[in-house]
Amino acid sequence: MRSKLSMLLFCGLALAAVIYFTRRGDAPTEAEPVAKPEASAGARAGQAPARPAKRPKIDIALALDTSSSMTGLLQAARQRMWEIVNEVAKIEPIPDLRVALISYGKRGTEQDGYIEIQSDFTTDLDAIYAKLHELDAFGGCGAERVTRAIARSVKELSWSTEAQTLRQIYVAGNESAEQDNQVSLAAAVKLAQDSDIFVNTIFCAGATIRDHSQDDSKDVMGWRKLAEGGRGLFAAINHDKAPVAIKTPYDDTINALGAQLNQTYVAYGAQGQAKAANQRAQDDNALRLSATVAASRTLAKASRVYRNDSWDLVDARKAGKLAKIQPAALPAPLKGKSGRELNAYLDGVERQRKTIQTKIKALDRQRAAYVDAEQKKRGAAADADAEELGFGVAVKRALRSQAAKKFRSGKAGGKLRPPKSS
Repeated sequence: MRSKLSMLLFCGLALAAVIYFTRRGDAPTEAEPVAKPEASAGARAGQAPARPAKRPKIDIALALDTSSSMTGLLQAARQRMWEIVNEVAKIEPIPDLRVALISYGKRGTEQDGYIEIQSDFTTDLDAIYAKLHELDAFGGCGAERVTRAIARSVKELSWSTEAQTLRQIYVAGNESAEQDNQVSLAAAVKLAQDSDIFVNTIFCAGATIRDHSQDDSKDVMGWRKLAEGGRGLFAAINHDKAPVAIKTPYDDTINALGAQLNQTYVAYGAQGQAKAANQRAQDDNALRLSATVAASRTLAKASRVYRNDSWDLVDARKAGKLAKIQPAALPAPLKGKSGRELNAYLDGVERQRKTIQTKIKALDRQRAAYVDAEQKKRGAAADADAEELGFGVAVKRALRSQAAKKFRSGKAGGKLRPPKSS
C-alpha cells in the first residue's frame, strides 16, 4: 500500500513539474552542442545591439557634365564639396548625409545616354571625394543627355524611402537640356516629382554669365524649366572663374589637427586599412587645391555628418554596430582583449577624438570671423550672389531653401532647424 502511494506521489510530482516548466517556456530540450558560435566583439564588450535614435536623412545626387569644356566645373566641385558638407552639418538634429555621383557627356553609348554612375548613395564621403578627383573633362562625345541623367538618377540610385528624407539632384552643364529624344523634359520632371525629389539645375555659362543669368534663349530656358518643374532652384554660374579663397592664419593649425584626428580612427574589417589610407589621401587632395579647402575638409571631419562606421570601431560603436563585428575583424592589437579592455580602449580613443574636434571647432570660429572681416574689407558679402561665386553657393542656397521646405512641418519625426544663411 505504501509503495503504491509513493508511486502515485512521485508521478503526481513529475506531472506537476512538466506542467510548470512548460508554462514557463523552458521545458527540458535536446542537449545543446558543446561548441557555441564565436561571440562578437560587441557581445564580449557587454554591448547589447543598440537602436540609435532615428535621424532625418539627406540624399544628394550630383550629376556633372564631364565633356571637354567642364574642367572648371569639376574643379569647383572639388573645391566646394566640404563647404557643402559643412552646410549640412548646421541642420539640427544632425541628419544622415548620403551622396551619389553621376557623370555624363563623355563615355558610354547612345543606349545608356553617355551616362556613368560613378557611385550610388554612400555615407563614405571620402570615397565620393576620391571619385571627384578621378573625373576629368578631356574629350567627350558631344551628347549631353541632361534629362536622361535625371531619369537614370531617379530610377537607378538607392534613394531613401523614409518619409523624413530630403532628396535632391543637382545637375550641372552648359549645353541644351533638351537634347535627349528618349526622355523629354516633362518626363524627367514627372519622374522626380513622383519620387519627391527636388531637381536643381546649374547652367555653366562661363564668361558670358551676365548675358545668361536673365536669358530667355531656348538652351537656358530648358534648364530653368527643369528647375521650376522639379521644385528646385536654377543658377547660372561662371564655372571658369576660380572660386574666391581667403587664406587665414588658422588654416595650417586646423589642418595639423586634422592629421591628428586621423590617428583616432581604429580600422577594422577587410577594407579598414584601405579606407584609412584613402582618408589620408583625400586630405592630400584637398591640400593640393589649397590650405583653405583642406581646412574646410578638416572642419567637416570634425562634424557629426562625417561618419565611418563601416570601417572605424569608434563610429561603429556609436552606431550600435559593435555587437555584429566578429573578433577576427578586429585589428591585431585588439584581438584577444576582454570586453572590458576593448571598451576601455575605445573610450580613451573617443575622448581623444572629441578633444581634437573641440579644438578644431574653436579655431574655426576664429577663422570664420577672420574671413568675414576680410570679405567686408573687399566689399563682398559673406554669401554673395550665386552667379558671382559659383557652384558652391548655388548648392548651399538650394540646400537651405529645400531643407526648410521639407523639414519645417515636422512631419514624420519632429521639427528640424534648417541651416541659417551664412
